[in-house]
Amino acid sequence: MKDHHFFGRSLVALLFMGMLAPLLVWGTYQGALAMRNAPIRWIPETFEQRRNYEWFVDNFQTPEYVIISWPGCTVDDDRLETLANSLTNPDNPLAQTLVHDVTTGRSALRELTSAPLQLSRNGAAKRLRGTLVGEDGLTSCAVVALTEKGAKRSQESRELVLTTARDDLGLRPEDCYLAGSPIDGAAIDEASSKAISMFMVPSTIVVLLLSRWCLRCWSLTLAVILTALFGQSLVLGLVYFTGVTMNAVLTVMAPLVYVLTVSAGVHLVNYYHDEVRLRGPDGAARRALATGWAPCVLAAVTTATGLCSLIVSDIIPARHFGIYASLTLLATTGLLFLVLPGAMVRWPIVADGSSPSDLEKTNQSRLWDRCASFVHRFSPFVSIGCIVWMALSFMGLARLDSSVKVLNMLVPHSRTVRDYRWLEANVGPMVPLEIVLKFNPDCPLNMLQRLEVVRWVQGELGKSDQIDGTLSAASFFPSIPSGGGVRRTALRRVLRRQLEQQRESLEKSHYLQGDLSQEQSWRISARAPALDDLDYGLFLDELRKQIDPVLSNYNQQAGPGIISATYTGVMPLVFNVQRTMLKDLISSYLTALVLVAFIMMAVLRSVGAGLVAMLPNMFPTFVLFGAMGWSGIPVDIGSMMTASVALGIAVDGTLHFLNWFRRELDAGCSRQEAVSRTFRHCARAIAQTAFICGLGLLVYALSDFVPTRRFAFMMFALLLASCVGDLLLLPALLVGPLGRLFIRNTPLDSPSSNGSDGSDGLTRSAYV
Repeated sequence: MKDHHFFGRSLVALLFMGMLAPLLVWGTYQGALAMRNAPIRWIPETFEQRRNYEWFVDNFQTPEYVIISWPGCTVDDDRLETLANSLTNPDNPLAQTLVHDVTTGRSALRELTSAPLQLSRNGAAKRLRGTLVGEDGLTSCAVVALTEKGAKRSQESRELVLTTARDDLGLRPEDCYLAGSPIDGAAIDEASSKAISMFMVPSTIVVLLLSRWCLRCWSLTLAVILTALFGQSLVLGLVYFTGVTMNAVLTVMAPLVYVLTVSAGVHLVNYYHDEVRLRGPDGAARRALATGWAPCVLAAVTTATGLCSLIVSDIIPARHFGIYASLTLLATTGLLFLVLPGAMVRWPIVADGSSPSDLEKTNQSRLWDRCASFVHRFSPFVSIGCIVWMALSFMGLARLDSSVKVLNMLVPHSRTVRDYRWLEANVGPMVPLEIVLKFNPDCPLNMLQRLEVVRWVQGELGKSDQIDGTLSAASFFPSIPSGGGVRRTALRRVLRRQLEQQRESLEKSHYLQGDLSQEQSWRISARAPALDDLDYGLFLDELRKQIDPVLSNYNQQAGPGIISATYTGVMPLVFNVQRTMLKDLISSYLTALVLVAFIMMAVLRSVGAGLVAMLPNMFPTFVLFGAMGWSGIPVDIGSMMTASVALGIAVDGTLHFLNWFRRELDAGCSRQEAVSRTFRHCARAIAQTAFICGLGLLVYALSDFVPTRRFAFMMFALLLASCVGDLLLLPALLVGPLGRLFIRNTPLDSPSSNGSDGSDGLTRSAYV
């Protein structure tokens, strides 16, 4: 049977890829331009914390904001007023589009020291301390509230603020310090986009050169690399064309699909090399496909299964990651079966036993023979050692923690982290926490009494060591005298009337919503540190323990459910994302574990063999994540997805090893001899894929974007650990007592059936 049709199929596949490539590249570029990172929207709308946050934003109309300050910026600095006037100038169309309003410490201090409050300067500064005024009572800032368009176009908004400060205030951009969620988003957008644009080409070159060195043939290498590059563009293009907004999590799909495609190509080429060595180049492509299609397809399916397990995640980007990466991996694997055979037929490899490379291959064969000999001699120790290692690592899994703090996604020397450090040292904490007190329509308390409750809660918040600034309606209202006496009663009546007259003003200031005839909500805004190692979950629990009991006392006097508190803002949302991320790490991994275990049982046609084969597949994840638990390294969004991915990659090597092992058993070898010959057949390819993919991804470890850096380090370590699992633990299990589970017919395991007198067994051992 001639194989000329392979080359025709390859040309058709390459033509198809070439026609789609410009469209996919354009989609990738457009997706990068539209990239927007908003961790607070990474959880579904059905989650209570997100519903609370969106209710808060809708009802209080609180816009996203940018905080700006600079050295020498005080409450007496005229430049604050100049900045506010410039950013709210109706003659500036860009400012009108992006900026809603501007509040400064100077204007807030002037309001508090004027009628009707007429507070002293020190008293007014004390009320604004930690929010608009620093601890020294002088250092101040401007809070630039953005429109909805301004929040979405965060990079333009940041540039507008910096340009205005330069042109109208004479400040250099490097002398300005910025904070706020739009600044965080812009910084993450830039860092994640830079991670891909800067390191994609070096990673591609590294993988190309390593693949050429390992595959020893430019035609086969280019066929694999072109398919991998197409898959890289395909996965990013699909994100754009399906209407999903690109984010930092999805950017790492490109290098992952790229190296996984290369991995599949290396294994398929390995089958081709083996057929050339065994029977010559004539018909080798067809025989390689007949031999390798099943394990290669199963490896792709199991890896895709590991990725698909992320669909159970409640983290929306992780769910998208699983869907797009798994579909693209299956597509590129199919393309490899079309492209590679054509290159094999058109540029066949000719086996030459006298060539210099033959000596190299012989040395490699001896290397794997020594590895097999080591496993045979010490298999009990290897098996027990690896299993004990897994058990100790499993104990470390209970200590795993998670983190999705925005600033933890940036390196410490980044501009944004520098700005936060200066602002928190000179002005106050920068992470907003919102407490909303809700008074239902049956509440008997009048406006003044409700303000007293707000002031009391605000005072309780101020007792926390982690909160250094609070603002509420009470901050802009005089002290309220306690009841008793004609003068105090009259004064309270006057204050109550003033408060009712100022209700509209308080609503415009976003501190009050609703009237006495409906549910009325009062907002208290607090700030917590962004850079401290603060456990948001414990911190919120402490606040609830302070506030909820006293509200319960009010409810006992006024009636059940009269007053309730809702805790929202960025901090509760971040805590919810962290808790969800850790839960999803476990649930997605267990889902992948169960699905892959069923696949292994079906492939091996044995429940026992399938379960034993899962041990080396679980080894990388247990060891790496267990080490993270013991060392206190938190799981972030970059490392969360590697667990399920690592399981799929580990199964890749396991399936190829077991495929050759079963073939050697069927040829009449004992388990020990079958393991030795399997080492000669596929150990090199397993090591090459880990080597190529690991170093290709490790290039991204140079990125300033921490999730991408963490993903690269984790994948590199997991690939190395998968080599240990596939080339040490798995063969040790196969030559040990549990290896009998992998034998279809018991007589094949007898010493007399070692295949030493069979020509097929001898031929198959000629691994070069």
